[in-house]
Amino acid sequence: MPFVSTETFHALNSNEWSPAELSNPINENEPLMRGSLFGSLFSAINLNVKKGYSAIKFFEHGNVFHKVKNDFAQESHISGLIYFHESQKTWSDKSFQYDLYSLKAEVLKLLETLRVSLFSLCLILQRLFLLQMLWIFLQARKKLECLGR
Repeated sequence: MPFVSTETFHALNSNEWSPAELSNPINENEPLMRGSLFGSLFSAINLNVKKGYSAIKFFEHGNVFHKVKNDFAQESHISGLIYFHESQKTWSDKSFQYDLYSLKAEVLKLLETLRVSLFSLCLILQRLFLLQMLWIFLQARKKLECLGR
């Protein structure tokens, strides 16, 4: 799904990105090139949830586009979504709580599969550390909100 509507583009991208508009779109309702991979990932999750799946993991590697001055930029992105509607059971029949360490394992496995270099991996791990700090902050905030009620 490389073509998207104006609404979809603005919903999935920051205001800093200007859309890459097609001069002669195939579908007049989708006149822009995608600026994010998440639209197709959300569609895939939605379709599989409707089919009754409660544990879904999707990753996509593809190109995204945006306007830069009078030209267009094309970037290669990797995006993913993980959806767990119910707590998962492990082989020992204990409930499995998906957490940041589970996410880290998923990302590292994906990077290993893609044969990402060690230098790139170090940069990604730095970002994961920041993500972990954000996760901890959000969890603490949830607990404080519960105490404040």
